[in-house]
Amino acid sequence: MSRVTDKQLIEFITRKNLPPSDPNNISREQVHAFFRGRLVPKYHEYLQLVSEGVLGITACEGNRTLAYAIDVFEAGIHSNLLKYETDKPGVATTTKKTKLSVYEIVRKGAFSELYGSIHEDMNRLCLTQHQIVTFCKTYRGWFRKDGDATDFLFKVEDRFYVADVTLFTSGLDVCLYMLGEEESPNSSRFLVVPIQTV
Repeated sequence: MSRVTDKQLIEFITRKNLPPSDPNNISREQVHAFFRGRLVPKYHEYLQLVSEGVLGITACEGNRTLAYAIDVFEAGIHSNLLKYETDKPGVATTTKKTKLSVYEIVRKGAFSELYGSIHEDMNRLCLTQHQIVTFCKTYRGWFRKDGDATDFLFKVEDRFYVADVTLFTSGLDVCLYMLGEEESPNSSRFLVVPIQTV
């Protein structure tokens, strides 16, 4: 573990509103944990981290979209994916291998609140549609079998969407929410995002 710099120690004391009189009582582990977690300062209000860095998506060319992935979503592809014109791979969507974090919703909130509690920059939380399709093909065993969905944030042009994927006995089903126009999702479902690093 790297040493704690004076600048980090001062910021830690300031942000935590601690008395500066005895910094020797502050452990190096405390400071490092703070800086690892500062990108997600609020997520614990809504979410519980289930997995971090264990799951990963291989490199993707970015040429697949959810609306036409009939080989993956056997139980159904909702028409709103075409209604909102999300059947576009996007621009510069070729991606490298990506490690993932999985969160479970423990407190109800709008998707904008849930994702916003992980990071204020929504762009950092997006996967491409091809990455979502790859996850669904690769990690089917990770989907809830109790009817609760697994959600993925993605972007088409300047709009953010949530792909809502549910496992039924007939296979996977995908529907769509536009971020900011959705109702609050039920708790217990999963959110899958790229792993966040400081």
